[in-house]
Order: sequence, then structure tokens, then C-alpha cells
Amino acid sequence: MSKILKSVLFEKSSPIIIKHRPAVEPVREEPQQPVVPEIFLDTVRNEAESILALAQTSAAQCLADAELHAQELAQQAQELARQAQEEGLSQGYEEGFTQGRQAALSEMQQTLQLSVERAHRIVTIAEQEACQLVFDAERQIVEIALAVASKVLAREIAENPTTILPIVKEALGKVSDQDHIVIRVNPEDYEMVLMAKRDLQLMVGREHAVSVSADHIVPAGGCIIDTALGTVDAKLDTKLEMVHKAIQEILP
Repeated sequence: MSKILKSVLFEKSSPIIIKHRPAVEPVREEPQQPVVPEIFLDTVRNEAESILALAQTSAAQCLADAELHAQELAQQAQELARQAQEEGLSQGYEEGFTQGRQAALSEMQQTLQLSVERAHRIVTIAEQEACQLVFDAERQIVEIALAVASKVLAREIAENPTTILPIVKEALGKVSDQDHIVIRVNPEDYEMVLMAKRDLQLMVGREHAVSVSADHIVPAGGCIIDTALGTVDAKLDTKLEMVHKAIQEILP
């Protein structure tokens, strides 16, 4: 699989922090590269490697066809040159050996030059088409990887309701120093997060700092955390959109 995709897809992800302007400017944290979670990587790898392999095979075939065509042109040029030489030599006996020989050589050189130039153009075009095939496959991999990611995540969330908890904890870790934290989750995830409320309170070290609310705006499997200083957006669709933008920025 290409280095571009490996550098973006196969690491851990971070939620988005939307900060309000505080009275005292907080210490800025270095932004982390947003990427897709780990659970669907095998499926994405298989899809991506299959597409890229097909593109590379097509590119190789394109180059092979061009080289074969170039060889055929060279053979045709040699045959035309031979015929021209024979005709010129034959004519030379009738009009003068020297004049006929020069005419044959001139026609032969012109024919060879035209054929070589045409062969070069064919190979150049084939190389460009081969590169375009791989380039298009790279972009197709991005779209398919994100589509697969979305489907696999949706299935994982449906089959394993506890999937929400690591996402909430990761986002909560960004604002654990705040005195009042509201965790908004989809109604489908509300009971699961509510049962884990005690653990979340222990995580921030304050019993009454964390509250949980159900919000239909938040898609299942993600969360939004509100604090006095700002909001942490840990919705899955937001993460996938960040990944898509990040990949598009580094693609050639």
C-alpha cells in the first residue's frame, strides 16, 4: 500500500477541540494528525492493496503494449528502408549508381527518423497513462477506505455498544482539568455512558465535575464534550472528514 495512505490511515486519532477565548491564554498543544481508528484497518488494507495492484498491473501492461508497438514500428521502418535501398540501387543502375545510392540512403534515413520519433511519442504517452492509472487508483483508495471505514465503524458500534467508552475517555482526557464537563452522546449510547459515569468522574478526579446528557444531534458512536473553555468534537463523521481533508492535502 502507498506511503501516503500508511502515513495517514494507520495511526491513532484525536478529537477536535473547539476553544472559546479564555481570560488567560492557555498553553497551546501541538496539533495531532487526525486518522481513522484501528478497528477497520485490515479491511481497508485489503481494499486498498487490491485497487493499487490492479492499477500497477494495468500500468505495466500499458507500457508493455507501447514497447511492443515501438518495436513493430522499428521493424516496419527497417523493412521500408530495405525496400527503399533496393529501389534506389535498382534505379541507380538505370540513372547512375551514385545518384541512386544517395537517394536510397536519404529515404532510408528519413523513414527511420520518423519511425523513431513516433515510437518515442508512443512510449512517452504510455508512461504518462501508466502514471495516471496509479494516481487515479491512489485517490480511489482514499474514497473506498473512508467508505469502508464508515461501514465497519457503524457495524462495530451496533454489535459492541461499549465502543463508545474509549472514544468518550479519549475526548474527556483533553478537558480533564475543567470544573464542569457535560458529555453529550446519542440516546442509543446514553445508558452505556451513564453506567460508566463513576469511572469518568474518577478519571477527572472530581465527583461532581462530569454530567451526561442524551442529544439526537450527536451520531451514535461519538460524543461532544462541553466545558467553560470550549467544546471537544469527537463525532465519528467529524473524524472521518478530518482524515479525508488531511489525505487530500498530501496527495500530489
